[in-house]
Amino acid sequence: KIAGSHPPAHILSALEHLALQNTHQLQELTDGIDIPRDVEALKFRYASAHLEDVSDAADDLPSVQGLIQEGWSECEMLCVQQLPLQAKQKQLAAQLGVIVQEMHRLLSDGSERSILA
Repeated sequence: KIAGSHPPAHILSALEHLALQNTHQLQELTDGIDIPRDVEALKFRYASAHLEDVSDAADDLPSVQGLIQEGWSECEMLCVQQLPLQAKQKQLAAQLGVIVQEMHRLLSDGSERSILA
């Protein structure tokens, strides 16, 4: 339908325009390619038609097992640190309970002060 509704010259012109746009876009993308720079940035060396890894061993990622052990050690340390805090929380909650009961007792004696409160 589209081809029949437009003159052939317009269709050819549109296709040529699209091809030119695609050529420019492709040229822009390929202009940024610098294989020697990219190979060096990735810590490889190209020699004798082969890529050689020249990265330092220190650049290696830690093992999954090491990361898990480190995480569990931190978790254990946090649990140990949390024990005194939990004991303090229980102590303070008990003190608050005593104070609340004392306030209820004082305010339930029927005095003018308890009525106003």
